[in-house]
Amino acid sequence: MIINKSRKGAITSILVDFWMYLVFVLVVIVFYLIFSAMSKDVADKQITGLETKAKAYTNLLNYLKTPVIVDGKETDIAGLIRLWHNEPDKYKELLEKTSIGILNDMEYDYDNPIKGTGNRLVRGFYISINSEKKENGGLYPLLEFQSKCCESGFTVRDESGVGLIAAEQFVPVSEDKYLYVVMMERAKAK
Repeated sequence: MIINKSRKGAITSILVDFWMYLVFVLVVIVFYLIFSAMSKDVADKQITGLETKAKAYTNLLNYLKTPVIVDGKETDIAGLIRLWHNEPDKYKELLEKTSIGILNDMEYDYDNPIKGTGNRLVRGFYISINSEKKENGGLYPLLEFQSKCCESGFTVRDESGVGLIAAEQFVPVSEDKYLYVVMMERAKAK
């Protein structure tokens, strides 16, 4: 049996192994960079979404807890909604006037989040008081209010094009009855 002791094959084998390891390391680095950038973007969007939702609920609760004088006594908007539910003719005008004033005060300007537009938007608010929460997500308002920018603004929508309910709250009006109060956010170019 003859054994070939040529070193030519050994050098080629070492070069192939070197390039194979180098390509493997480069592929791992490329995948790491791609996936780390993608995960950071997803995490940023999730955090922003949670922050936005919390801010919307805070806005709605601030609206409901805004103090108002009714018949010489101090109550809040939630209390005024209860009074309106029991005596609509007596309290409707006060509820509308006070709510629209509060919503107008809540409006604010911000930069358009769509990259490259460079324009400013006005964020406005819409409140809907409903008798119940519908299974299909539809709103059948008993009473509704909107800030001045909402009159010609567009409703902030989700991916499917449905108006995005920014926040919702149930307001008790009696021992066994609740009203469903919904806040939607709207935007308008400045």
